[in-house]
Amino acid sequence: MFIGYVAWYRGLAAVGVARGSQIQLLQLLLTVLWSVLLLGEQVTPLLGLAMLATTGCVVLAQRGRRAGPPSRRGVCRAADQLGVEADPPRRRT
Repeated sequence: MFIGYVAWYRGLAAVGVARGSQIQLLQLLLTVLWSVLLLGEQVTPLLGLAMLATTGCVVLAQRGRRAGPPSRRGVCRAADQLGVEADPPRRRT
């Protein structure tokens, strides 16, 4: 179990928490596939639909993340309207 945790947290560090947690949603798909292969379980149409919907949502979420980090334009515009600096200088201690 310790080795599994080490692999999981290394993977999260490599791909990022947001992306890794989305990919974790594919556990349903992998669990069903292994149960079909190893235990001879049957895939019902409703289960197939759930697997397809879950995989589609993960794919859409991953595509949406490719846009890059959000722009700071809105932050700067809001700061201008409030009459403050967007990134105030930090005080040295």
